[in-house]
Amino acid sequence: SKDCPVSDSENSCGTNTKGDPHFATWRGEKFDYHGECDLELVSDPQFHNGKGLDIHIRTTIVDDWSFVEAVAIKIGDDILEVHGSQEDTPYWLNGEYQAPISSLGGFEVKHKSKGIKQRFFIFLESHSTIEIRSSSMGWVRVDIKHPKYETFRNTVGMFGDFGLGRKLGRDGATLFVDDNEYGQEWQVPADASRLFREARAPQAPALCVLPQDKSMNAAATSQLRGRRRLKGFITMDIARKACTQ
Repeated sequence: SKDCPVSDSENSCGTNTKGDPHFATWRGEKFDYHGECDLELVSDPQFHNGKGLDIHIRTTIVDDWSFVEAVAIKIGDDILEVHGSQEDTPYWLNGEYQAPISSLGGFEVKHKSKGIKQRFFIFLESHSTIEIRSSSMGWVRVDIKHPKYETFRNTVGMFGDFGLGRKLGRDGATLFVDDNEYGQEWQVPADASRLFREARAPQAPALCVLPQDKSMNAAATSQLRGRRRLKGFITMDIARKACTQ
């Protein structure tokens, strides 16, 4: 892990999820979770005077590892959903495919596209920025840069608690050491609002699927690979290179 000083004004580390998939807490501690499901990265109903902020990601297993396939972010009443793709630039704003976007929940958004690669910059208060990037490998990366205490102090989720970056459970007290147990803790619960337009198994109360669990069901694995059409494109060498981006 990386030591990261925290003050009342700014957490200097920032945080992200990327690659296959790698996570970093608010304090810079890095960990991996390879379960397949929808996960809560960040949640804060009190964000910006009750407007609310939620970020969900969707992970997908390939062989014995997984990657972030899509992200959905909700601010106020607006939802931006971005998918990785090797052929297109799929995103939806409030359910409308590739709708022009200049703001999300009242915050300025800049969208840059280069071929099938795309980047979204959401400019929050106090110069904090949420950046979403999709790669040519079909993966999605989420970064929160220059996060400020007054903006993110109440957030919970996979990134941990803001003050100390601890991997806390939903009760705000249980400290997790096992990364698989921690990932399962932050699966989007059955009673939560769904941000993605379409549901994909597993959905709570069904648990996240781990690679070793999925390998036990050859038929399900074959069906998933055919639907995603990813195995023929993504190799471990490509995965390692992507993790450095």
